[in-house]
Amino acid sequence: MATLGGNYSAFDAIRARLGIPEDAWLVRRLVLAQVEAAVELPDPHFKAVVVRLLVSFAKYPEVRDHGLRKVIDRYAASSSTEVHARLRDFAVMHWGNPTSPLSAPRWSGVRPASREMMTSWMK
Repeated sequence: MATLGGNYSAFDAIRARLGIPEDAWLVRRLVLAQVEAAVELPDPHFKAVVVRLLVSFAKYPEVRDHGLRKVIDRYAASSSTEVHARLRDFAVMHWGNPTSPLSAPRWSGVRPASREMMTSWMK
């Protein structure tokens, strides 16, 4: 999937030719398809695309929460869960501190182990 690698040129050309606006459901579906493809990748390949996914989530906030949950859960399932500062900062910016009771509802969609990983990254 070229878009997972950051190359949107073919998709954007087709979208423009068909007159599909950038905020159409098709574009959001593409971002979600990228997430689904990414979480199936082996650890090193998955980790290599995390930042690109975060950029997509920032651009398409309608899919941000769903996509971010999947990315955090997949990262926590990796064989090595070293701190990913961009992922941590993005999640905290949008959901708040995972240790805060006020942020608990936003963090409730991730697995407990994923939330524990993020909490440990905050220390």
